[in-house]
Amino acid sequence: MTKRTAMQRRARQLQAAEGIGYHDALNRARAVAATTPGGLEQLVAIAYVLQPTPAEAEEGITAEELGVRALPDTATPAHRARAEAVWRPRHDDETDQPCRCSGIGCHHGAPCGDAHRGECPGRLVHLDRRPADAPAVTAWWDRTRCAECGHTGSGEVELPEIPWGELRPTNGGAPDVVEFEGVRLRDPAEDDVEPTAAELFAMAFAVQPTAAEAEAGVKVEELGVRALAADASPAHRARAEAVFRTAQPDQRCRCSGQCHHGAGCPEAREYEDGTKAPCDGRLVHTDRYPGSMWGVTTWCDEYQCSGCGAPTEQDVELPEIPWGRHRPNANGGATTLVYDGVRHPSFPDFDSAAQRHPDGDGVCRSCGGYALDDLLCDGCRADGWIDY
Repeated sequence: MTKRTAMQRRARQLQAAEGIGYHDALNRARAVAATTPGGLEQLVAIAYVLQPTPAEAEEGITAEELGVRALPDTATPAHRARAEAVWRPRHDDETDQPCRCSGIGCHHGAPCGDAHRGECPGRLVHLDRRPADAPAVTAWWDRTRCAECGHTGSGEVELPEIPWGELRPTNGGAPDVVEFEGVRLRDPAEDDVEPTAAELFAMAFAVQPTAAEAEAGVKVEELGVRALAADASPAHRARAEAVFRTAQPDQRCRCSGQCHHGAGCPEAREYEDGTKAPCDGRLVHTDRYPGSMWGVTTWCDEYQCSGCGAPTEQDVELPEIPWGRHRPNANGGATTLVYDGVRHPSFPDFDSAAQRHPDGDGVCRSCGGYALDDLLCDGCRADGWIDY
């Protein structure tokens, strides 16, 4: 996918925020840059005051990935913002080491305490820090994961001393928000491009199957979200959550961690002599798939008891792992898009190569949203797809 320049990203933001045409938005972004000293600030070479240790250098960690602590006192706000956005996260076994972010509002090394895993004793790993939505240029968004149970979390943190951009006045209108060069700001216009199935398989995983798992035929993509790299996209995370391999009841589940795998069976078991007693089996988490047509954070879990075999189902909310997203359509509503590789029980399988579904009755050929008579939804038709 072609990367947009900072100027193009700013134009897309103006287009979405003010409802103007892209070329008008691009011209406005260029005018702002041309009338501001330095335009969109470019980062220049800087002498870092810290260098990677031999162990860090062996991992390929560079000085700029050491965070703001490696910057000299003369570093500009742009340098500080970039350093806060590109530091290298610690490994799961380094929760006792200081995080490479600025440390402000960071929960790296804090106790997990996830109630779903019996008050997990694990420690949190700070995975990522990037700008929250504009226009609050001091608001950043953190992602964490427990090194023990894999439970993920996120939240906003205020960094008054490290803004990720600046507000520039306009002629009577709302100020322009301009992110510093090198800072990864979310661009809603780029959300329309999702990775294909081939790209999902080709991404670099952070964890590989153990020797025992490999012998059992467990593939890396079946290890769940814990196997993904820290910068995995929402589509990667959704697919990993949908295809994890079932584990034994005495082993840790390979889902993201919010489940009842290994818990006691709630059913009463009937024995051959006709007596009934509480089942001594354990629940096995066998599947997780989308549990709603519109609620993209709602998943449905299937369990089977290892003793009596009784199946159970339960909905679970995963705010950090949506199985799809909503895209506005031409009628003012929204179309539900399911990420590639996620099995939705209400939508037929999607052939991304043919850009159509095998059975389009009531389903958009392109995106899986609602459409009549084997046609396209209004959103896909507006995007240039044609009915046939």
